[in-house]
Amino acid sequence: MVANAMTPTEEIKSKLTVEQLIADYVPLKQSGTNFKGLCPFHQEKTPSFMVSPEKQIWHCFGCGEGGDIFTFIQKYEGVEFRDAATLLAQKAGVQLKGFSAPDQGKKRVLYDINEVAREFYEKRLHDASGPSEKTLHYLDSRGLTAQSIRAWGLGLAPEPWDALLTYLIEKKFALPDIVASGLAIRKEEKAFDRFRKRLMFPIRDSQGRVIAFTARTLQYIVYDDEDHAGKYVNSPQTPLYNKSSVLYGFDMAKHAIKHAGYAIIVEGNMDVIMSHQAGIKNAIAVSGTALTQDHLQLLRRYTDNIILSFDADVAGSQAVFRGITLAWDHDMNVKVIVLKDEGSDPADTIQKSPDAWKEAIKKSIGVVDFYFEAIFARVDLARADHKKIAAQRIMSIIMKMKTKVEQAHYITQLASRLHVSEDIVRSMSSEPPVVRTDRDVVTAGPRKNTTLLAEHLISFIAQHPNFMPRTINEIEPEMIAPETRDLYKKIIIHYTKHQSPNFRELGSDLAPTELPLWSALVFQGERLYGSLSSVEQEAELQHLITHIKHRFYSVKLHELTDAIRRAEQAGDEQTVEQLMREYSVIVHQRSG
Repeated sequence: MVANAMTPTEEIKSKLTVEQLIADYVPLKQSGTNFKGLCPFHQEKTPSFMVSPEKQIWHCFGCGEGGDIFTFIQKYEGVEFRDAATLLAQKAGVQLKGFSAPDQGKKRVLYDINEVAREFYEKRLHDASGPSEKTLHYLDSRGLTAQSIRAWGLGLAPEPWDALLTYLIEKKFALPDIVASGLAIRKEEKAFDRFRKRLMFPIRDSQGRVIAFTARTLQYIVYDDEDHAGKYVNSPQTPLYNKSSVLYGFDMAKHAIKHAGYAIIVEGNMDVIMSHQAGIKNAIAVSGTALTQDHLQLLRRYTDNIILSFDADVAGSQAVFRGITLAWDHDMNVKVIVLKDEGSDPADTIQKSPDAWKEAIKKSIGVVDFYFEAIFARVDLARADHKKIAAQRIMSIIMKMKTKVEQAHYITQLASRLHVSEDIVRSMSSEPPVVRTDRDVVTAGPRKNTTLLAEHLISFIAQHPNFMPRTINEIEPEMIAPETRDLYKKIIIHYTKHQSPNFRELGSDLAPTELPLWSALVFQGERLYGSLSSVEQEAELQHLITHIKHRFYSVKLHELTDAIRRAEQAGDEQTVEQLMREYSVIVHQRSG
């Protein structure tokens, strides 16, 4: 009988070990049969990140993340499974033929179109024409070096209505795909370039692939006619580009963010490039001014600390403050950079003095401190109505903070600045406090004993898989707590399929949401059951089986008791008799 060929994921795993892969990203030290290191997904001083060569999994006991080589790359690089598989396949030398979702071919074409467009725009910027020379002169006047211009792939969208469109069609791209990329607009029977007479900034995903563009007007810089489309225009949303989940410059900044321990978020593309040029390479920008849930989830893979650099008008907007409160909800620390020259941006500051930018970063202040100064600078505290406005605005910010200690600190400070009592300040809040204790984060309540028993059973069989046949025979999936039932079912299916518990491959059968639980239980099994003698192993398994069955049957008996009572009240003697027989069977099973 010919053995089934390995799937692409199985082949990749056969050629890449989890410890070798992760060691390329995280310094690891041997700890018994495992390896230990500082978690790359949250800030910690004591290593709680474990890697198991035997089970080919990893788990962090600090933040709860875990999984296999695929989930590690997904989290570390901020990519989807398909992209993680592509990256790992390249490392392993594995071909991914026939391994793509239905829309992957379409996306591949869009990636190609955007990359060819980037090359087209870049060539136009350096073609020695009048517009290109004027654009390069403008960039030079803003302080950009030739090296930065090349490194960031800046380009020029020329004046003709269909210059790029014609070029892409010559490169054998189909018109519908060009329109889908966002680079061309189709109206009735006509199509034309979306961007003309503009400075082009390629927008890349976290892997460095071009997915969209920001286009800056060159009105009165290169071209004299009016441009009514706005100073900056981004590509529309496409299958590749969603501005609420993309951070400009993140592909160039992500490793610097992890190394520095914080990310600097600025307003504009030019600010990002100039910051990197000055050696501050952990700077990124959002499309617009609002931080979103997706932005923060991406950033949290690299740091819990962000520093914002927005001018006072932008920082005072509701969109920015919503982003700040979202960051607080993610337990992120937020600071604000205050530039000395009012109205200047990071790019201007860096052009004048890179050291001034570095100093401003060092002197960044807490968000609430920033709002204190910004709001008090705009009110006259000699006027009662201004005091009221200041109190209301600042209290609305304070009450968004997540701990009582922080709230109390700033309420005291606000009362002092206003020369009123703290009780009066507290009364200015229009909404109740949203608080957590300093040591609490959002967690589920205590797990039920049934869940704990199920987790211990899975931990036990992960450590001692030779007991799988007995466990399957004794414990039906319905006896397992709902929180772990699907995982238990998949363990049974995996064992039945392979006729040997090769848990190194189990991760391929699990959903991404199940991998952290599985990895945690594997390491728990090593800790709790790794040193048991054969006699102790038998006793522990029997203990778990007995208690799981007892609790399962006790719940069944309770449900039957209620059903019998309802049938008696309804006078349904036939149903009562049937339920009593079931009750007797379960009593026998529980005692057996």
